[in-house]
Amino acid sequence: MFRLFKAELKKIFMKPSIFVVTGLIITMLALSFFVFKPEEKTEYLDTYAQAPSGSQTFDNWYAKGFGQMAQDEAANYLNTAEDLITFYKDFDSQTDGVNKLKSLWQAVQESYDNFVSIYNSSKSNDSERETLKSKINAFKSAYDTMLEKPSKVYILVKSTSDDNITKYLYELNDIYTRLGAISSTTKGAKDAYVINNFRDSGILSTSTKTGLMSNELNNIIQFEPNKNNIATLGTYITTAQTRLDEQKNAIDAYYGDNAGSGKSQQILRLRMYIADYKLTAKYAFDIVSNGSLIYGIPKSAENNLNSYKNFEGKNLYQVKISFNQTKYMFDNEVYEYQFATPFSLSQPSNNSLNGFDYSYFALRLCSLFITVYLVVLAAGTIAGEQNAGTLKLLAIRPFSRSKLLTGKSLAIFAIGGILLAVSSLASLVIGGVTYGLSSANIMTVFNGTSVMVISPFMLYLIAFLTMFIEIVFYASLSIFISTAFKSNVGAVSISTLAFFVSLIINGLLTNVPAIGFLPFTNISFFKYFGSAFITSTSDFIAMILSPGVFVGATFWSSLIIYLITVAVLIYIPYLIFKNRDLK
Repeated sequence: MFRLFKAELKKIFMKPSIFVVTGLIITMLALSFFVFKPEEKTEYLDTYAQAPSGSQTFDNWYAKGFGQMAQDEAANYLNTAEDLITFYKDFDSQTDGVNKLKSLWQAVQESYDNFVSIYNSSKSNDSERETLKSKINAFKSAYDTMLEKPSKVYILVKSTSDDNITKYLYELNDIYTRLGAISSTTKGAKDAYVINNFRDSGILSTSTKTGLMSNELNNIIQFEPNKNNIATLGTYITTAQTRLDEQKNAIDAYYGDNAGSGKSQQILRLRMYIADYKLTAKYAFDIVSNGSLIYGIPKSAENNLNSYKNFEGKNLYQVKISFNQTKYMFDNEVYEYQFATPFSLSQPSNNSLNGFDYSYFALRLCSLFITVYLVVLAAGTIAGEQNAGTLKLLAIRPFSRSKLLTGKSLAIFAIGGILLAVSSLASLVIGGVTYGLSSANIMTVFNGTSVMVISPFMLYLIAFLTMFIEIVFYASLSIFISTAFKSNVGAVSISTLAFFVSLIINGLLTNVPAIGFLPFTNISFFKYFGSAFITSTSDFIAMILSPGVFVGATFWSSLIIYLITVAVLIYIPYLIFKNRDLK
């Protein structure tokens, strides 16, 4: 087996294509300096301290009201969080949102039927018209109240349904606006106008099943908060208030000891005190806000949260990352500016670039070319040799076909690992010399739930391993295709097409739940280490090379799908190759 592996490895190194891909890797490393232009991160102290960075920090802390502004901002965070807790604690006393809306709309329908009946009998209908108007206004008021703020949603309505309901209500208001402009001498025309427009629009119907509005109301589901978990979230408000009092006293004491100081060290310390004070309140609010969503969203909405009003573009996995990371910082009394973020193609991990950021970006680009090379190489493993007539010569040697295929496969995997390792080492050296390797420890959230604080080198190693795992998948797929097809051109074409199609699917269709179960969408594992939602959606290259987490997906589900797929891709070629006629 080792002899076959060694011979196949030597054969690959003798091919001209190895020099081509090496040249492309060197080119990518050089071009990375010009291509890598990440957005700079906002300085946390500038964001949260909101005070002059010079000696005026001390002078203006009280004189200019910065201290009171900080207290007001913190109080606002806690008051909003308290309102949210109270709202969900009393949720049982709230009228069921969905049933309330359906009941109110049923009242509108009945009022309309009564209005039409009276009009047709030529009786006075002024009071019925006003009754109908009041019923419509009651529905509109209740609907608007339930969707007043994202933080107080207790019904979930799909965005398309909300657009339709809003359109229907606009049409109703338009009808009544026109109705009021018609003189009283044409009352019959006014009544006919209302009846005909309502009837023609199909908004109102005596049949709940056929009414357009009734159908839209069926797309609304009830928010279901867990009372025990909501009560637990409330403890963070109490803890935050106690902590804020202590921090305020510390700020006052530090101010008193250093008032008027112009020393940079004292100024920085005060600004950090201010930032910590505000972040403490913000973290408590974020925990309550995100926690109430996690603990309250119905199971039926977990995988399509982004389709509901006020949650467009949101993924529950992203909410869980934010919740668990914020909870970790609050529980351990640490703050975000003390840590670096996971590597991203869109922004530096620290406030300024370092060698790890450049190396990750360069390695990601290099891995793209390495994968393409291995796809073409692996696709020609069996089909290419059969076309050339060399496969038959190999088969008559004293090696089993399974050993032949194993040797070829291992050699291809090894080439991928070697090229990736060389690219990694070269990019680290270049990045270290250019930017330095100084970095804070990185706070990352594994699988959306487990917070880890690790060194940048350790996360870089994880990134390297996940890229190699991707390479193994595409190489296995190409070997499978090469075994199934006798045409070398066909095998290479299909393998290459499959690779580029999978890149597009991973980059653009992360909000389609069904796609998340395809093998192609479960081969990128670095996204489960906190980097999934750092990439800017406006950066197409970053989206393609650094895909997000598909709705409903987890690290463990992706791992299971990956292992099963690779096992199948490895096993079936053995069966095909074992029984293939090599004439």
